[in-house]
Amino acid sequence: MLLAVDIGNTTITFGVFEEDKLICTFKLLTHKALNTDNYMYLLESNLHEFIGKIDLMVVCSVVPALDDIFKAIAIKINARHKEITIEDKGDLKIMLDDEKELGSDILVGVLMAVKKYKAPLMVIDLGTAITIASVNVKKEMLGGVIMPGMATSYQALFNKAAKLNDVEIETPKNVIGKNTKESLQSGMTYGIASLLDGMIKKIKKEMGEAKVIITGGNALDIIGLLEEKVIYDENLLLEGLLMLSK
Repeated sequence: MLLAVDIGNTTITFGVFEEDKLICTFKLLTHKALNTDNYMYLLESNLHEFIGKIDLMVVCSVVPALDDIFKAIAIKINARHKEITIEDKGDLKIMLDDEKELGSDILVGVLMAVKKYKAPLMVIDLGTAITIASVNVKKEMLGGVIMPGMATSYQALFNKAAKLNDVEIETPKNVIGKNTKESLQSGMTYGIASLLDGMIKKIKKEMGEAKVIITGGNALDIIGLLEEKVIYDENLLLEGLLMLSK
């Protein structure tokens, strides 16, 4: 069995594969203060039926503080450990000024999207940050866009504005809110959707027509509000980790 691990700034997503079939997924909140034993306990609690059968752990991480912890966990469960780096780019041409700046999560998503959907395309990941990566028909990753994620940007607003209270992400019936809560929720949902529609159009003006693949924890809050045509792929990164394990 293979354990795919996507370590993000807010959550860590796990996927267990038996051969090529995804048979289990779960998420943990990312806590930099936890140690190896803490994470090992959480893994055993969620993976008790698989833990002795996993022989390979494949990891992409944007949290360096946790990298050694998951290497140690791989040793504890007697599994080989593979961490995805820029060296795993294959024949993808990365047109950044410094390709080492590319996050491994973006790399995994792009590589899987190119294999699954074919270039040209853009991959939108809605997580702690909203990232958009663009790949042209020559399989050149042209670059991307990074913006604050939905929860990230609004938590900053709540922290700065004393009279605004934290509200859950939910789509109100109308764009024009009738109270503070509805107005905030409209900005979170319709506002972010409009932002993405606008960015998709602007990117297409630069690179030409392209498929749009969308993934990430907040994707389901947005996709129904987008005017641009998108393809939702919930497990894009987990499947990418499986692909890169071979």
